Amino acid sequence: MLRLDSGPEFISEALQTFCTGSVGISYIARGMPWNKGFIESFNNRLRDEC
Repeated sequence: MLRLDSGPEFISEALQTFCTGSVGISYIARGMPWNKGFIESFNNRLRDEC
């Protein structure tokens, strides 16, 4: 299963077609930072330091 940060409207149609039937795609809903804690933590540190 692939976990992607953006919704299906931002994922290429080719990737969706390739994954159909063999690999699942799971989307992280917008505004749900607890689903991507490492990235949110990194972004916060980057903002503080830069």
